[in-house]
Amino acid sequence: MYERELVTDFIFDGGPTWWSSFNFDTIHVSRDGYWGMVDRNGSIVLSFMFENIVRIDEDSAFARLDGRYGILDLQLTS
Repeated sequence: MYERELVTDFIFDGGPTWWSSFNFDTIHVSRDGYWGMVDRNGSIVLSFMFENIVRIDEDSAFARLDGRYGILDLQLTS
């Protein structure tokens, strides 16, 4: 939901657990056990391939892929 309006069907398994994540242009969500990111319209902006994603700020996030950790530059996904 965005501003109390449903923007996509319930096709995701999970999402962030804190409200501040919804202040960003994109949000990390999971589907079939993998994490990716969608924009406010529900369009996929980062493929569902990560084992976990934790948002740092508007432009970056921690991610785990194949048991390895790194930092994603989210400006590159726009």
